[in-house]
Amino acid sequence: MENSKFKNFGGGATLLDRNSKGLGGIFWGKLLRYYDTKALRSNSRISKSDLQYVILNLFQDLKNNVKPLSPLGRGCHEVTEEGLSGKNVSEAQSKELNVITSYRLNDFKKKIAFTLAEVLITLGIIGIVAAMTIPTLVAKYQEKVMVTKVKQAHSQLMNAIQLYVAKNNCQNMLCLFDTNKTSDEVIAELATVVRKAKVCKEGDTEKACKYYGLKDNKPSYKVDGVYASSDGITTNGRMYLPNGMIFQVRQGSQCPRTLETIIRDENGYEIDRVETVSHTCAFVYFDVNNTQGPNQFGADVYRYSVQDTGKIVPSKLLNNALLYNKIEYTPYNIGDPVE
Repeated sequence: MENSKFKNFGGGATLLDRNSKGLGGIFWGKLLRYYDTKALRSNSRISKSDLQYVILNLFQDLKNNVKPLSPLGRGCHEVTEEGLSGKNVSEAQSKELNVITSYRLNDFKKKIAFTLAEVLITLGIIGIVAAMTIPTLVAKYQEKVMVTKVKQAHSQLMNAIQLYVAKNNCQNMLCLFDTNKTSDEVIAELATVVRKAKVCKEGDTEKACKYYGLKDNKPSYKVDGVYASSDGITTNGRMYLPNGMIFQVRQGSQCPRTLETIIRDENGYEIDRVETVSHTCAFVYFDVNNTQGPNQFGADVYRYSVQDTGKIVPSKLLNNALLYNKIEYTPYNIGDPVE
């Protein structure tokens, strides 16, 4: 509740009464004049900071310019650029107005600052928004980085195969992926057209040449009630580059050839075996980040199949990365029990 000295002052009106002919009218008249002048100069709406500046200056002007003048009658007061006019403003009223403006000015200055509660609430909101958005942004960035590496590996492999075919006057790439060659022989010949490629040999102890298992792009391969490794990168037919990328060739001895496929139930237990005919002469694998992981199809590991027609066909997961910039896989651990 306001102090009693701020109630009836000059014509029976309060200081903040904008409809009065007393100091309330004086206050609002001067405020509107400042407001209109500022708005006309900027030719735009006044901002919050501008309005704060106007009010602060208004209180200061009222405090500095009020002085006793001659009466105008009916207790009215005229507002000019120089301040107040009107002789019925007494010395006592002038002093009391100084008290009022000082009180209001200090009170306004206090209100423009943020309270501790407001700061804490704002920080809390920022934290919640950050917790919701940062993981998504990080995931998108990581996906973009992985897609870039996949495209680099694809480009290097395709360029190497085309260069080999051109240098050896081949009709198609089957002169490289020949069923009479071993996987080691194919990768050794391919390495001759890849700059700084190093071929892994039996007994190499380097990490880039050691065997490691591969996971499907989702937890679907199960053996005896647990998730298992469906494939792996072996030492045979393997080379790696200075940027950490690994390439492996698995050359078939026949093309087309008959394969035996194991049929398993929903928990990974074998229930049958069937024979199928494959027209794939060789497989080519690549891992974009060496053995760092997750070592999973659709994430950092991809595969091509070399057909007996002389064409190399990328897997569906590889096409998603090359054509649609999408990395699709579900994280899981080998050895986890089937739920």
